[in-house]
Amino acid sequence: MKFSSYNLDKNLVNCLNNLGYYDLTNIQELSLKDALKGKSLICKSATGSGKTHAFIIPILANLNYTVSVQDVIIVPTIELALQCEDFLLQIENQYANFKSVVLTSIRSSLETIKKLKNANKPIIIVATPGRMLDLLKNLKKGIDFNIRTLVFDEADMLFEKTYFEESLEIFKLLKPYQTLVYTATMKEHEISSLKKLLGIEKIIEGEQTRTSKTVRHQLINIRHLSKEDALEKYLSFVKPYFALIFSSKKKDIEEIYNYFINKGVKAYLLTGGMESRNRKALLKKLLNDDIHLLFASDLASRGIDFHDVSHVISLDLPYDLDYYYHRAGRSGRINKEGISAIFYNEEMENKIQKLERNVKFEKYVLKDDALKQVMERKKAAKKKNENLEKEIQREMRKTKSKIKPCYKKKRRTAVIIAKKRHKKKIIRENILAKKRSETT
Repeated sequence: MKFSSYNLDKNLVNCLNNLGYYDLTNIQELSLKDALKGKSLICKSATGSGKTHAFIIPILANLNYTVSVQDVIIVPTIELALQCEDFLLQIENQYANFKSVVLTSIRSSLETIKKLKNANKPIIIVATPGRMLDLLKNLKKGIDFNIRTLVFDEADMLFEKTYFEESLEIFKLLKPYQTLVYTATMKEHEISSLKKLLGIEKIIEGEQTRTSKTVRHQLINIRHLSKEDALEKYLSFVKPYFALIFSSKKKDIEEIYNYFINKGVKAYLLTGGMESRNRKALLKKLLNDDIHLLFASDLASRGIDFHDVSHVISLDLPYDLDYYYHRAGRSGRINKEGISAIFYNEEMENKIQKLERNVKFEKYVLKDDALKQVMERKKAAKKKNENLEKEIQREMRKTKSKIKPCYKKKRRTAVIIAKKRHKKKIIRENILAKKRSETT
């Protein structure tokens, strides 16, 4: 379905079309009608399925031009806030009916307050939880707050221990008319609890996939190689357009990054410990498509929309396996093709088996001269021996149907007798066939 088929402002539709958005994704199609009506929703959909657009479009469609601050989007990280701001700015440049303001630790509070107080247009605030609470508790005076829509993006992160109390306090202070919650991996019991806690009217689930169907999942057996050597060989074989490389531990990813930098490879690093200024500069490069090799901690796996990631490479697996789906979801976004490769060894076997319940992997072995796919042999299905089945059923009928002592033993004995009789019959037929062939 297309955006033009909805009762949206034509200028907004034209703006979306100019930015390359014509058709709704699955989660957008499922949720947009209810979101436009002002219903409070929890929306669960795979990473990269278009959740950001699913909440921004109804916000823009329902703008109230008599109120200043009326919509708030809460995100767990600075990177997500800046990414959301970038998308809003693209729309703002063509559809100048609103103003967006970002509240993070890298923005001046005084400058932000000035923008809020002097606004002559509806304002959409994008904020991390701590900064939003600072505003509500200390700087609200003189600002017109009348919140229509409150969005919690990456809700599985916002309602974990780290941000739970802050997110709940924001909800209680703002008292929104509509609450929209978006998640990729939140579990059913968590969704059920959150539904009651926030007074949500409806739960919407998109396609039941952990990652986009366009992502191919690969297991790369690196054998005896170190991660540095294995990665160097893998990159030389596959020659990715944009490779995003993950490791769970900040120390490990920094060491591997430095290994490549010392070899003269142009690469970048994104971790939680970076200075805000450097993180902002890095995100700008990402938005401009200036980066083709990025080493990252799991911070970068949560919601950030990297452009055209061809390969996601996991040098290990996270303790919480849900993070693997977030990693893999950086590729294959909005129906683009991508590859998620895991470098593995025997120590990871248990985690791999758990992932295989939800993911079909292509298996490869990394050799000195090539990356070779391992083709798994299919087990031949055993043909049913109809004559043997008849013999077994005949013997089973001889045993009494009523449950008596030794009942199970008698049934087992009946099966053994039938099998022996069938085997003798086959042997006898083979002997007779051999004699006939000798006489002719």
